Amino acid sequence: MSERPAKLTAVTWVLAAPMPPAILENRLCRNAPLDWFYPAKGSFPIGKEICGKCSVVDDCLEFALVNEIRFGIWGGKNDLQRKQIMKARLLDERRNE
Repeated sequence: MSERPAKLTAVTWVLAAPMPPAILENRLCRNAPLDWFYPAKGSFPIGKEICGKCSVVDDCLEFALVNEIRFGIWGGKNDLQRKQIMKARLLDERRNE
């Protein structure tokens, strides 16, 4: 098992899809340590506090949802919260068909 390089931030580590410039330029997490957004199980992620003050939190969350990012804190939500959002959206779409 390989270790993560220490200098990577949350955004540089996990992205497979390019993040829109508006998010990249305005995000508060740009220099935050990776483990703030990928906390140990059961601990409170410091990243959620940063997201709560960020001007692009909604865009970041939508980016994570659209790109099916499954790990970490994105847009102030953890993976379980994002799954719940996607499930609710799917149910709404089915109701509206």
